Amino acid sequence: MAACAIDTAIRNIISAGGTLSHLAILDNFCWCSSYDQKRLAQLVEAVRACYDYAVGYGTPLSPARTACLMTLRGMTKKGNSIAVSIPPTLLISAISVMPDLYKTVSAGI
Repeated sequence: MAACAIDTAIRNIISAGGTLSHLAILDNFCWCSSYDQKRLAQLVEAVRACYDYAVGYGTPLSPARTACLMTLRGMTKKGNSIAVSIPPTLLISAISVMPDLYKTVSAGI
């Protein structure tokens, strides 16, 4: 997921007219409880993939925000304890210098 998100963000900005030599990416992780070993392992692997792809593309990767307690604990109508977690989510944003604004391509054109 992380590798695909970075690859897609970079390909999109390059296809719109950005340059790889002047490109940076930002990550924004929203993860459920990091107390769960399985979810923590998934987070570690996602961070590793971000690092590997940023190094592979030769672009800086700046951490934007990480939220790791996206689990709601509550009670059912019958009084039973329940925990509801969001699915692990990663948002990658890419920014780049565009040498010629008039040659920019967008989906709206």
